[in-house]
Amino acid sequence: MGGFGGILGTSLTINEINYDRCVENMATILVSSDADKAPSVTVHTAKSGSVIAN
Repeated sequence: MGGFGGILGTSLTINEINYDRCVENMATILVSSDADKAPSVTVHTAKSGSVIAN
């Protein structure tokens, strides 16, 4: 799958992306999956490195 920069073991759908650069300088990414078990998601950033989403 192109554009992800990695391998997806479980299909994810990106539902919403928000970015607050005025106060908290933080991105929020809402994803969903139809998997039986909630998948683990790691986001790779230039500033913070690898961040495990929860």
